[in-house]
Amino acid sequence: MPMPDCMLFPKELLPLSINSTAKIMYCLILDAVLNSGIKDENGTLFVYFPLTELAADISKCIMTVGRYLNELEKAGLIMRIRQEFGKPNRIYLLVR
Repeated sequence: MPMPDCMLFPKELLPLSINSTAKIMYCLILDAVLNSGIKDENGTLFVYFPLTELAADISKCIMTVGRYLNELEKAGLIMRIRQEFGKPNRIYLLVR
């Protein structure tokens, strides 16, 4: 029987006192970063993940997604770099 598609869930997320949906969102971002292969001018991997796509993927509204992204940023798990108006932010995963 073939394995279904899976995502990585880093063990380091388990003890963190952040929302469980934020943890799932982190895993989605990690999966997108590993599969996208987009590198910046320094060779660091990142992903463009529009809020509307994240909201659809976790079945939440855009405001909730923004709140969870802020939570991930405050926890030191991601860094968002703003782009031009109308373009999605670059999201970098930070190593703790």
